[in-house]
Amino acid sequence: MSNPADLKAAPTAGGKAKLRVAGQSLAGRVVSVTIGSVVVRLDEAPQPLAVGTRASLADGPSAGTLQGEVAWCAGRTVGLALTLPANEHTGFLTRETLKLKDPRERRRFPRCAVLMSGTVRALGIEVQCVVQNISLGGVRLRTMDTLSHEGTAILNIPRFGDFDSEVAWQSRDAMGLRFHQTAQQVAGAIGDALPRVIPPSFEDSADAF
Repeated sequence: MSNPADLKAAPTAGGKAKLRVAGQSLAGRVVSVTIGSVVVRLDEAPQPLAVGTRASLADGPSAGTLQGEVAWCAGRTVGLALTLPANEHTGFLTRETLKLKDPRERRRFPRCAVLMSGTVRALGIEVQCVVQNISLGGVRLRTMDTLSHEGTAILNIPRFGDFDSEVAWQSRDAMGLRFHQTAQQVAGAIGDALPRVIPPSFEDSADAF
């Protein structure tokens, strides 16, 4: 595991990077960086990668590296779950990489960066997804397939169960869901495992997001 100090030169969103994984050295570009994950778009498709494979990411021969594990792989795009504890590398990620890029994602409650598999069900269609961040009001997902739906949906996260939700926004490979449950109900479901999502005090609001 690398020293947290090495992360001062870690890759930033939009920058070129090199992914080393399973004996492969792959050039690409960082798509996004959160407290607990990195998404990389490679110049060429990698050889098949198994979930859980150890990997490192750097943006130059003298730069520090991010250590992680493969969380998912779709064509030339790879998602890594960082193996350093969040509190060890949060300070080294630039403020810009942590900002919300879409005003539709602004929420009343703190977000917690995660990397969890799940499914979204709507109108009899089930789509595989990866939860990228979660709050007491909703989630941001990366979807494996497009779900052209603008109404209610059910998000299932195996660790926490089902969440009745509403599609807040969506793009070709991402989606924002707003929970129908109250903040207290969501806190009861995920708070023990993810205490960072619970602020010192919060209001019970069904439309918080």
